[in-house]
Amino acid sequence: MNMREAGATIIILHHSNKDGKNYQGSNNIRNSIDCMYRLNKRPSGDDEINFLLDVQKERAGINDCAFCVKTESLELREMDFDIACMNEYELEFVDKVKKSLSMRKDGLNKTELLEATGHKKDDKTARDTLDKFTDKFWKAKKQGNRYIYSLN
Repeated sequence: MNMREAGATIIILHHSNKDGKNYQGSNNIRNSIDCMYRLNKRPSGDDEINFLLDVQKERAGINDCAFCVKTESLELREMDFDIACMNEYELEFVDKVKKSLSMRKDGLNKTELLEATGHKKDDKTARDTLDKFTDKFWKAKKQGNRYIYSLN
């Protein structure tokens, strides 16, 4: 506490219990810190390790973030948080959209694109997912009163 009050930056690494769900240890540590993250490993490729830092406590306006470490060079790079957190549905959806758009160089409107991926045009989850990953995997350009999607 004296070090913190004197302006020191203190970094502490601590582990959770065996099932990984709960932080355990002295409450003095948690009460004394300004920022606390939970590190979560994410699916990774053969030559990289991906992980998320989920904010557990913040007094400094910090945000969740994601990183990738290249195992050969130990290069650390920040990842897009939405991409790092993709679930199975989103991974599958993105793959279908990219395949559909790769077949049509002139692009597809939203209805055509949703139908090409096996979704109905009123499927709210599919529409929200399409919007969530626009400008990350594909782009949308307004033409008249509709959007035309194409690969980046």
